Amino acid sequence: MERWIVALRRRTGAPAAALWLLGEDGPALGAFAAEGEIAGHDLAPDDDASLGAPVLVDDELLGEVALVDPGGRAWSSEDRRALDETAAAVSTELALRLARREAERAQQLVVAHTNVHDLIARAAPLPEVLHAITEGIERHDPSLLACVVLLDPTSSTLHPGAGPSLPGSYLDAIDGVVIGPNIGACGTAAWSGELVISEDISTDPKWASIRRVPMEAGLASCWSMPVKAPGGDVLGTLALYGRSPRSPLPEHLELLNNWARVVGIAIERHRATERLVHDARHDSLTGLANRIVLMEALEDALAQSRSDAPVAVLFVDVDGLKRLNDRLGHDRTDRILREVAARLSASLPAGCLVGRIGGDEFVVVAKGFDRDAAGVLAIDLLDAVAKPLPGADDVITASIGIALGDDADVDAIELLREADNAMYAAKRSGRDRCAFYDGGQRVRSGRRVGLQRELRSAETRGEVSLAYDPVIDLASCAVVAVEVVPRWHSPTYGEVGARELWKIADEVGSVVQLGARVLRESCEAIAALSEQLGSALGLAVDISVRQLEHEGFAHAVHQVLVHSQCRPSQLWLEVDEADLNRMGTVALHAVDELAGLGVRIVLDHAGGGLCSPSALGHLPFSVVKLDPRLTESLPGDARSEAVASGVATVAGAFGCVVCAQGIDADEQRVRCSELGFQLGQGPLAGRAVPAGELAGLFVAAAVS
Repeated sequence: MERWIVALRRRTGAPAAALWLLGEDGPALGAFAAEGEIAGHDLAPDDDASLGAPVLVDDELLGEVALVDPGGRAWSSEDRRALDETAAAVSTELALRLARREAERAQQLVVAHTNVHDLIARAAPLPEVLHAITEGIERHDPSLLACVVLLDPTSSTLHPGAGPSLPGSYLDAIDGVVIGPNIGACGTAAWSGELVISEDISTDPKWASIRRVPMEAGLASCWSMPVKAPGGDVLGTLALYGRSPRSPLPEHLELLNNWARVVGIAIERHRATERLVHDARHDSLTGLANRIVLMEALEDALAQSRSDAPVAVLFVDVDGLKRLNDRLGHDRTDRILREVAARLSASLPAGCLVGRIGGDEFVVVAKGFDRDAAGVLAIDLLDAVAKPLPGADDVITASIGIALGDDADVDAIELLREADNAMYAAKRSGRDRCAFYDGGQRVRSGRRVGLQRELRSAETRGEVSLAYDPVIDLASCAVVAVEVVPRWHSPTYGEVGARELWKIADEVGSVVQLGARVLRESCEAIAALSEQLGSALGLAVDISVRQLEHEGFAHAVHQVLVHSQCRPSQLWLEVDEADLNRMGTVALHAVDELAGLGVRIVLDHAGGGLCSPSALGHLPFSVVKLDPRLTESLPGDARSEAVASGVATVAGAFGCVVCAQGIDADEQRVRCSELGFQLGQGPLAGRAVPAGELAGLFVAAAVS
């Protein structure tokens, strides 16, 4: 630009001439180009010592060209014409340069898009594609810090996919955050499916629960665009962060829209590729490894085996599946097989592999398992299969055959055949058994079937009793309610916990009768205690899907309340989060009827990962209880704190009271209270007591 200023000074004979350009925020940065002595001179529009003309590009003021005479002079029309022509020439020059710069930026953007689409076409790893996307955005606008977070639909949590310029500590902190209506910009965008703009993180209420994390990372603004699949499902978000508070320009919104679509294409292509690879090596019904993968794993395990660390092959066959198929139909039998597969997989220790080789047959490859360890594992698998299964009134059992191989000379196919033969020996011995392939076959029964047999007469023998677990107000530590806990003292198997007791009762069909007794006795006990203390105390009672599906259940509850003189608002009926997927139309209608009576409906074990947060909006829950496995890690565990905070936030948004279960230390109580929980339950609240000791629990009981 200096040539224009030199020419202007010579043409006008002015002592000095200068070009000032404006900074991004408006004020002049000083002389961009100058000719003559102008240091220290302040330009003013009406100053006789100076004459200025604006530099405009598309009607936007970018600076000023000025003539300066510190001694003062009368500026002529020729001076004005020369100044205006110079300002126009500078404006044209700047317009051309800005246009070239924008063209270069646009070209860089095209190159970035081409590079990313090439990576997608070559099926490059998803992290590499997302990294290229974020780097392309940051090259286009270096003032932005780009980040892609991916949504896990099962747990409704976010996980970083790429964020090369963000601090690693920040990415670690947001890993596993539960989405919700006020969980930062990304959590809110993933929850709502809409663009979220946080111009100033320090004052935006959406960041209240996690504000410290971005502030410590030096982040001041965030704009988050949801990334969606073609069907509209949210896959994650694309976020652009800034180091200072700011709102997006139109070009930023276009950037978010365009790249969010590309991110969606990358994720969908990645998932499609993963599905193709997965389907080639996995069973289509259960998702377990197929015969190809099992045989590869078995051959590899045998090659590494030793006499003191053999390979165990467990051949698992579901008993009576043909009978179930004939009675229930293919669809329900398929659901049972999928459930059996999930339970077998969940019961295996690290290093073991389970697969399905067809029909009702599953195979487990366990490296380094000797005879005793293989026997213990088989019993665990029998118990896992025998748990209550959706869609089946019968007790589902399995027969397991075990074969051991201790060197590479053992043929994998032969070892599998031996395990198959042992499985048939277990079936001939009565089913629900495991047997070894050798002369001295050891045959054992599953614990679950034994418990089922004993429970049928346990109540008549007086083995089932009730205890009451206190629920406290986290702020005052006062007991405000109790949860009734049925206990079974089995003479054969010892103490059986409430959760296992309910499941076994559900299997044998006695859960309705047992539940009626628990409800009646506990309502009578709490009503009598409420009258004694002059305060309406809360009572929580677990209920199963089978009870909700039983004809007239809501009416039966109403009758119990009337006869016991227990107020409906005192009764909290708890539905386990894991049971929500099993609830059909009848059960859902029963829940609505119960809520209509004034009974409080409670979501138990929330945060376990099986339920979408949207379920809180579809069912009339008034209390939400946090899964105690999350409470165990508080305070200090970032993931557990994020999930707990998300549960409290989402539940609060739907007007629910939230209760943290499993509290056994005062620091857990304090942290849960800080996260938004009003109630607590666990060892810190006190031990479960029989009805005769209930009065001692309530020091200042009060239930709203």
